[in-house]
This record gives sequence, C-alpha cells and structure tokens, in this order.
Amino acid sequence: MVPSSVLLSNLQKRYPTITKAADELNDTARSYKIPGYTGSFGFISSMSDHFCSSCNRLRLTADGQIKVRLWHWITCASISLHDLEGVPI
Repeated sequence: MVPSSVLLSNLQKRYPTITKAADELNDTARSYKIPGYTGSFGFISSMSDHFCSSCNRLRLTADGQIKVRLWHWITCASISLHDLEGVPI
C-alpha cells in the first residue's frame, strides 16, 4: 500500500502548483486541482487517512446485508434485509 500523502508528494514534484479543492460535507475523497488543467483528481485513502468519524455512508451487499462501516469488517455492524421482511419500518 502507498499512502496518499506519498502519492501527492510525488505529484507535487511534477506539478508544484497543485491546490486543495474544496471538500463537500462528509466527502470521502480528498480532491485537488492543478491550475491550468481542466478537472480535478482525488484520493479515497481509507487505509492511510481515516475518515470514519465523518462518514455517513452505508453499503448494501449483493446478499442483502447493510454494512455501516467500510473497512472494519471484523467489527462491522450489519443488518440483514432478509430478516426485516414483513417488519414495518
């Protein structure tokens, strides 16, 4: 694994004018722009730059589980949609 800080540092050597783009509320990506270029790029660095405290996302798996934590699969809380069948929400 290469931390996003190392990748950004390498990019800044070639493009020293890289600037941080504004983050949206609860963004998982850290976005950047290079002045003079169209668009932006970003890193979703959940392993090296934890964002769990501000994450508001859920993951729905193919087998009908709702997961509330992206990378913490050992302690990951999940809810089975199959178990909720017929339960009023």
